[in-house]
Amino acid sequence: MSDFTVFPKSVRPHGCGKAYMLRDHQGKEWFVNCGITHPLDHKTAEMLRREFPWTAPSRVLALRKTVAVGDRLDLCAAGILEACRESDAVPVPVQQSARELSLSGRTLEEALDAATFAVYREGYLGPWGACADRLQSFQEIEAALAAGCTCLSVDCAPLLGQGEPPSDELREQYQGRTFSVEGKQIRFERLTLEDCCREYGQVIILLSEIYYSYVQRSGVDLEVLLNEADTPTGVAGLYFLANELCRRGIAFQAVCPRLELPLEAAAPLDGEAESLREEAELLACVSRSFGFKLSFRNLEQKPELLTLLGEAAGYRLHASLGGLSWLEAMRLLAREEPVLFRLVYGIALTALPVARQVFPSSLDESALPSLDGLEDNALPGLLSGTPVEQLLELTYGQVLHSQLKDRLAAFLRSHAAELEELVRNRVRADLDRLK
Repeated sequence: MSDFTVFPKSVRPHGCGKAYMLRDHQGKEWFVNCGITHPLDHKTAEMLRREFPWTAPSRVLALRKTVAVGDRLDLCAAGILEACRESDAVPVPVQQSARELSLSGRTLEEALDAATFAVYREGYLGPWGACADRLQSFQEIEAALAAGCTCLSVDCAPLLGQGEPPSDELREQYQGRTFSVEGKQIRFERLTLEDCCREYGQVIILLSEIYYSYVQRSGVDLEVLLNEADTPTGVAGLYFLANELCRRGIAFQAVCPRLELPLEAAAPLDGEAESLREEAELLACVSRSFGFKLSFRNLEQKPELLTLLGEAAGYRLHASLGGLSWLEAMRLLAREEPVLFRLVYGIALTALPVARQVFPSSLDESALPSLDGLEDNALPGLLSGTPVEQLLELTYGQVLHSQLKDRLAAFLRSHAAELEELVRNRVRADLDRLK
């Protein structure tokens, strides 16, 4: 094979010779083992995970600081890994939900294989995780385990508020009692207990079944997602949920609470930072007491909150930057192909009502600017903490399936190295906020 470039970090002795990855003159990548060239397909990924165990994901959620940057394009994992190599944060480059996979037209196996290839290519020898996100059925859990995911993130929102009144045993356990957690007092009056039972009763039953049917048997991590609840989790709610799970012998590594201030781009922050810090600190007291981490989502659009939440949690947290790779791709598109970016923006505006049905959002459409009259050099600046970021994040699936999909795919392939560098620099900058 001629006209190819070998990835230097991938070269290593193996078997009767050397193993390495290369890119040919058309931009396609290959794995070469002892002179035999293999395509980067599922069979090759399985071989890599078998022959080089560090290219397989492992359980990482119990580690002190983890960061999930789900690569929706299967082009950015190498940049994510390189940024984390320079940090004390452990990467989770695979964090995909069924709805995200459907929107991006991929399978969980394809996402995990892409991460395996990136891990081998970059010679990343540290631990890394693969998360099946927002699981809502036993079928999805079984598919995630079959694919090789090491973390199950269970979306509890559909069952929140469906519980029964407290039993006599629970009233005896909680009602009128005060619990001390790191010097903080959590008191359960009658109404507090009834609210907790109603909010989390069915969630506890579901998590019990998931744990004993799947988690314990498979040896994977468990994350509890509450962030799409209608009401904030609160310190009493988190204590009740954690205590009831522990009383049932259920081991879990992280809980993503619903905060008073939802962590999404359209939510205001000015004047509310201190109350957010106090809330996070109270929740962190509970998490430390029970030995799990707090998990926070939607931080790719509010990176300034990384420092605040990191400090509040004692830098023991799981931070999700899920849409980061897509937003960096759009920033690159705005800079390099402004005509195509304008077309993408138009499709995003049209697709917003449909996208809202998938991803509930408080985005104010009146805050979205018209691009008419804007110079091309002003377009990249629209992706710097403005509502445009949230628009593009909400509608990425519709854009990827639009009439522009072939042009967009060709652009991303031809600019893969630049995108990788942008993602690496952005993740590195965000991780610096967690030091």
